[in-house]
Amino acid sequence: MNKTSAILAILFFAIFLFPFSHSAETADILILHTSDIHSHIFGTDHGWLRVASEIRRLRSMHGGRDKTLLIDCGDTLTGTIVAETSGGTAPAAMLNLLDYDVWILGNHDFELGTGRLEKIIPSIHADTFSANTAWRTDMVKKWKVYEKGGAKIAIIGMTSPFLDHWLWGSIVYDLHTQPLMGSLDLVIPEVMESKPDMIILALHHGRFPPARLGSVNLSAITKKYPQIDLVLGGHVHQENPGEKSGSSSWFFLAGIHGRTLGKIEAKIDLANKRVLAIKSAIIPISDETPQDHDCLRAMQKWENQAVEFKSKLVSRQPEPISGKKLCSLFAMALCHASGAEAAFISPPSQNAILPPATTEFDLYQIQPFNDKVCILTLNEDQIAEIAAEQKAQTLRRQHFHRNSPETASPRKINVAFSSYALAGAGGRFPTLKKIAMDPDSNPRETNILIRDALRSFLKRVNHVRGGAETLEDCPAPTPN
Repeated sequence: MNKTSAILAILFFAIFLFPFSHSAETADILILHTSDIHSHIFGTDHGWLRVASEIRRLRSMHGGRDKTLLIDCGDTLTGTIVAETSGGTAPAAMLNLLDYDVWILGNHDFELGTGRLEKIIPSIHADTFSANTAWRTDMVKKWKVYEKGGAKIAIIGMTSPFLDHWLWGSIVYDLHTQPLMGSLDLVIPEVMESKPDMIILALHHGRFPPARLGSVNLSAITKKYPQIDLVLGGHVHQENPGEKSGSSSWFFLAGIHGRTLGKIEAKIDLANKRVLAIKSAIIPISDETPQDHDCLRAMQKWENQAVEFKSKLVSRQPEPISGKKLCSLFAMALCHASGAEAAFISPPSQNAILPPATTEFDLYQIQPFNDKVCILTLNEDQIAEIAAEQKAQTLRRQHFHRNSPETASPRKINVAFSSYALAGAGGRFPTLKKIAMDPDSNPRETNILIRDALRSFLKRVNHVRGGAETLEDCPAPTPN
């Protein structure tokens, strides 16, 4: 066993859920859990390649795939340049190389768009789950029974119920997300008819969602449905080695970016169809954890492709771009890409910087998400209403930049936003979300990624000298 894992692994043992049966018919099942890997395949002290070696070791020790369930709870296909340059193919291949049984769709996986997902999902050997979404494909399951070690284990898989608070436009035109509780009301009776020995709810969701999103927490779900023995979570980028939820359920979070692996062991009474005990552990991954050689060989071509891409030069500037100047660059890039007269933009992180020689890697670092440039046609009152909402924000506050002077006339102007902002930025911008849903605002998307808009504008600025579009003359955006 990996030395670091042996010393540092923290075990949390659930109390026995029921007294042991005298029946000899019991099954010991191993459940391995990953989540929010975000395509962190390579890493000096973490990453999916190192997690892979632990998965193979633990599965082999427990008797192989016949006695092991391997489950990923989403945000898998995006998040690194390897994922970006492979179009999600590289992380999908990792799911296959490790013989995952279950894959839950995460909100960032939907950034690829339902069209791209419909091409990727058939290539993934694992069953893909999202019981609380309705879209045109039948490739996504709501639940399924797996037979492992003689036990019938029912898996219910769900994505986050808040997709429409993060995604906007054509990505979600044919996608309808349902509340967790309402979806379970429909699924649980079907699951119970199959007479499983154990029920697992695997979902891309944390235990306590933000109050601004107004959804029930998982404790309410496990209290209503005590039939659920184990809940595997995700999305919140946290670790939870295991705790009781509701009257008899066990909740577990494996962590992020291939820094940990979740290990859950369940003892099941087959005669009485009940879980006798659950114990869980978070297995840390470190530089002492070896990379899996088979996966490494398979991933090398995508890594080489990513290395070549990220070193490509995008533009040269006289000096680094950061702070207000970088904020202005974002705004002007959105206006240039969309033809809008103004833009609301969320500035990059405080420490974000574009060096004098800006590469594709630098662009990706400051804009890693696949948000699109979108447009609303607004009057001055609506712009003021959106600006007022921004003043109340402490995080993700947007700044306003306009190329034309404010006018007292009733004329409307085109204003650029990110698709994430128009979706409400995770419940932070309800006023903006409402305005974006109003047909009178003529909401539309350009199908241009913000990252692509930045690249295009940097190349343009690189060739403009002495005009209004030189960065030296960029007006600072107005903080709201």
